Amino acid sequence: MDTEEYPIKHKEILLEISEKFKTPTYIYFEDILQENVQKYRDAFKNYGQFRQMYAYKANTNPAICKILKNLNVGADCVSEGELHMAKYTGVNPRDVIFTSNGKTDESIEFALNFGCTINIDGFEEIEIIDEISKRLDKKPKISFRINPEVNPHTHDKIATGVKESKFGINIRQAIEAYKLAKQKNFEILGIHCHIGSQITEIEPFIEEAEKISKIVTDLHDLGINLKFVDLGGGLGIDYPHDGNYNGLTHDDLANGIIPIIENLNKDLGYEIELILEPGRSIVGNAGILLTKVLSIKRTPYKKFINVDAGFNDLIRPAMYDAYHKILNLSNLSDGDEIFDIAGNLCESGDILGKNRKIAAKRNDVLAIFDAGAYGFSMSSNYNSTLKPAEILITKDKKVKLLRGREKFEDLLKIY
Repeated sequence: MDTEEYPIKHKEILLEISEKFKTPTYIYFEDILQENVQKYRDAFKNYGQFRQMYAYKANTNPAICKILKNLNVGADCVSEGELHMAKYTGVNPRDVIFTSNGKTDESIEFALNFGCTINIDGFEEIEIIDEISKRLDKKPKISFRINPEVNPHTHDKIATGVKESKFGINIRQAIEAYKLAKQKNFEILGIHCHIGSQITEIEPFIEEAEKISKIVTDLHDLGINLKFVDLGGGLGIDYPHDGNYNGLTHDDLANGIIPIIENLNKDLGYEIELILEPGRSIVGNAGILLTKVLSIKRTPYKKFINVDAGFNDLIRPAMYDAYHKILNLSNLSDGDEIFDIAGNLCESGDILGKNRKIAAKRNDVLAIFDAGAYGFSMSSNYNSTLKPAEILITKDKKVKLLRGREKFEDLLKIY
């Protein structure tokens, strides 16, 4: 499926949605979600024990999570709220892993009662979980998040496996952590690593898999036999849509990782389960953000298209200097002027797209591509704005309102 052309093929229905539900509004396509899940299954079909756990942080809309649960995709949760979502959605606790570098006591208690795997991030956390589990009379199911010191060659703010990162136990301390956990009343299940996001080269994944495999082998020699290796997520997607994207395919990822895990299995004498935690590559290109043109401004130095969305709706351009393709659904011609697409917040950094060749006029509807991941989930009420509506276009092309637009009454509530 050509997801670049997808909004164009659905132009009429998208324009109807913008009229009925107003803008800004997030739109998700169910069939793209399903296709993205299947791409992983097809790529890893030759590895017996393979499991996907969707990274809830990318988009925690309950309907999105429910669709993925019904596709037998598990949940990678990073907060108590996401754990509640996994339970509400009906995900089996076996298919839930709880990962955070700073877990509250309440979130640990919830995870223990839920029965999911708790991914331990530091040495003090071992003692904290031990104390809480004894109080609750629970036997924790645990794994450890390891920081492998791998440079993923991505944006600094989404590189999570470099040595300076706040995440995980340093690789040099990994064996010590497992030894300490073995002294506790823990059920030690696996090992976890996540090196970053929007990764477009295979080498970081190979280095990650090799380093983690070495730890698993060393633990096996000590009598600690793990059941799974979780290599996190991070597969990049094609944001530019300019024909020059050289990112990894799902097959590239599988061909790089599987041989390393198969060699690990030979050392272990059994097949270990392989888990991946895709987020962006599941939901990123399945979502767009519709926004309306408010006015056109031409100054002696710059030209702007002012729209009714801002970084309160989509923060990625402001936070990561991220590029999102922007298309005028009301006028598909290229135009002959260069504009910045300017949000309506009181911030100079509120620019959704820089130097775009586009034709536009007041009340035109623009589609911002690849906004399904880290869009609504990172939205805010900055400047007392209202969070946008979210809509699903189902696989049989029905329009379903998932979440209504906030109302000003919601902002004015006094508790």
